[in-house]
Amino acid sequence: MSTSRPPFDPPMNGILRFPRSDGSPHSRPTYTKENAPPGVLNYMEVVPHSDRRNKDWRNKVGTFLMKLLPITAFARIQYTIADFPQHYALYSKPRLSGATEQRDDLYLYGSRYVNNFRSPAEFAFHAYWLMMDPTLDQANCECQWCTGTPQKELSRRLGTNVDHYSSGTSKPKSQYDASAFGANGRYTPPASPVDDPVKDAQSTLREKPPFRAGELVWANLRPPIRGESDDQTISCWPAIVLDVLVRNLRTDAGLDRQPALKLRLLGASYAAQVEAFDVLPYHAFAVPPGLQGFMANSRPENVFDDLAFDRLSEIQLFPDTQFDPRPRQVTFDRAWPAFCKGIIMMWRVCDRWSLTRTTISAVGGTPPPSKWPHLGTGSAVASDTQSQVASDAVWWGAEQIWLGDLVRLRSKSIQDCPILPLVSKDAETRCLFLKITSLQARRANNLSEVWLSGTLYEIVPEGEEDESDHDDQTKTESGSGLDGMSLSGLVALPSLPVPPLGFRFRAVLSATNTIFVPLTSVAGRYYPHLAFSPVFSAARSINPVRSEQILSLCGYAPGDVWPVKPPSAYQDRKQMWDGLEVELRKFLMLRWKSGSQPLKPEQRA
Repeated sequence: MSTSRPPFDPPMNGILRFPRSDGSPHSRPTYTKENAPPGVLNYMEVVPHSDRRNKDWRNKVGTFLMKLLPITAFARIQYTIADFPQHYALYSKPRLSGATEQRDDLYLYGSRYVNNFRSPAEFAFHAYWLMMDPTLDQANCECQWCTGTPQKELSRRLGTNVDHYSSGTSKPKSQYDASAFGANGRYTPPASPVDDPVKDAQSTLREKPPFRAGELVWANLRPPIRGESDDQTISCWPAIVLDVLVRNLRTDAGLDRQPALKLRLLGASYAAQVEAFDVLPYHAFAVPPGLQGFMANSRPENVFDDLAFDRLSEIQLFPDTQFDPRPRQVTFDRAWPAFCKGIIMMWRVCDRWSLTRTTISAVGGTPPPSKWPHLGTGSAVASDTQSQVASDAVWWGAEQIWLGDLVRLRSKSIQDCPILPLVSKDAETRCLFLKITSLQARRANNLSEVWLSGTLYEIVPEGEEDESDHDDQTKTESGSGLDGMSLSGLVALPSLPVPPLGFRFRAVLSATNTIFVPLTSVAGRYYPHLAFSPVFSAARSINPVRSEQILSLCGYAPGDVWPVKPPSAYQDRKQMWDGLEVELRKFLMLRWKSGSQPLKPEQRA
């Protein structure tokens, strides 16, 4: 019989204490009740230790631990944990629909490796690992986030039917709508029983990812690839979208269907299917300066020829979860050269732009560049007819912008425009948008001769009286319905997307009035629900992109806060990809052979 001391202190009077923690003071929600910007409704609020909900969570964790720990639980004793691990804290997200019979959603934050835990059952195996493993080797943790094991299986081992989307309830599945089950009976999260805009936003992000084939994105790594210091952490990997699809996942209960993105992982040899929820737009994440500096002053060993250079990309970042549920096994030393290759490819792509699906025709209505931005009624008529290039899309660095899109504008693009007095008071603190009805150019390869035309929108708070209601030149849009037609008037343009939560769209002019702006005035695509992505919480401690810049992408802040850097070169997209591998090899091999040299910095205008 072993007499070795257990790696934790036995409970005293039913109270368990964590002897160690994987917590970090930086692993907390971005938006709390104290610092949430105006319009951001999904803020978190700390649940005090004395709060009944906190006590209930600790009691359940203590009960689960006593089922897992190698010690005997005595009857009639309520086991609990004295407190959560160091740097952990329980947060509550208030429901936005008012008081209900159900409790608020509770989330446990603090782990370096897991964004948050949504129920005591979900935290139980992670808590067991903290109690039992003095080395804190994450490979020994059995929780669903560290191993990929379905929570359904883990909950069964705990003797509970708490599902992995619950915040602490133990509601039997039979109480849920039958439509929440797939063809094989596997549980999928049902619609919220209350009208919660934040949950609706997250559901939309999950079910309808705002990405297009060919765009550059970041794939979130769970867990991050960590080296020996904070400067050696890779939390998101650069990728190009190949397809938006629904994948089948094989589980113990059968097959489940899940929205996913098929990605080409830049710098790596393998494609991957990644859950749509785990992907961010290119402009929502940036390489941390410390990591960029590390790569600029490092070089991989024994890379002296093309074969060795290509071999650096042979790493598996995402397991095929349909056939290989094992966690990823990639070290930082093995991953960073491939990551370096990927981000340089990404920077190169973001330097290029091109029009796509263009037609050349004799078209009137070109406003002279000297008059940009130009205000006209209907379609402006030029003094003569000339050959022009009309297009329905443009590759704008990492993004593809389509005819009919609502895009963010740089506010300074209309600073000297006569419509400026028509913009609402305080509008300069928010974003201006253009609903694109035309995309034309005199020459398709000259950025200075490409312009957009369309309807100008701003956002105003919901419930705020429209100061221009008396003006028949102004109309208000709720975010749905058609507001115009395509160039030829043959096809209706897509309806407006949903506005930022707490706001509504207001057309600065009537739909019959058109504003012309140069392509360089575009700040980038509009991502309505991006602020509610849980990936931001997972990467917030190392992401150089600040909160106000994320708000700009979501339309809450002006486009000038986080505009896309205008690409510097025109290049056909296919030709660019065809020559990118050769360009990358030449660029990096020269630097790795001669010694460390600075990488190209990532900048924005």
